Amino acid sequence: VSTTSGTNTRRVYGSGYVAAIVVSADPNIVYAAVHPQWNALSPYVIRSTDAGETWNTTSSNLPANLRVVGMRVHPVDPDGVWVISGEGRFNTGPKQAYFSTTGGQSFIRLDPQQGDLIDAAYAQDSNNLNLMYATTVLNGVGQVFKSLDTGFNWSNITPATQKPSGILLADATNANHIRIIDLDQRVSKDSFLWESTNAGTSWTKRLLSVTGG
Repeated sequence: VSTTSGTNTRRVYGSGYVAAIVVSADPNIVYAAVHPQWNALSPYVIRSTDAGETWNTTSSNLPANLRVVGMRVHPVDPDGVWVISGEGRFNTGPKQAYFSTTGGQSFIRLDPQQGDLIDAAYAQDSNNLNLMYATTVLNGVGQVFKSLDTGFNWSNITPATQKPSGILLADATNANHIRIIDLDQRVSKDSFLWESTNAGTSWTKRLLSVTGG
């Protein structure tokens, strides 16, 4: 942690391998997902209520076979936190997402459960702060889902002819503007940027000038 804009830092937690960290809607409440070792599964969640100065392990009930690849937090509820599991650099778990309404004390699986989850993210829509999108791959085909209630229910909004999937990037200034970075989640060796200006009804596919892994 740093209180000097990064000029100086102090180590405040030194156990295990920290896979992801997020700051909640309350800047004093911070979450991190930790594996016992860099090449281990069995993740657990730690929580800070003083902006990262001190940490406590939650009694989270995450499945032991997860490899954490990301976390998300609810836009306004500091107790709402997501853990996303998938293919990591060192090992791989099932591609799923788990949500807690209790500040990391307990989690339930809330991804669309239609193939492998790639990403889930809030749309940053001021008219509905619970609006989320998720991307999956089912039998090699990309899919996009929308939820109006922070992931408790999902609807498939994948267009009939386009099958985007990848990492979601919401636009905080325009809730209808969504981008998806498709980094070879299926069989193609190319990377693509999918862009929608109508909340996922249709997409424009752009080839990225990226080579290699």
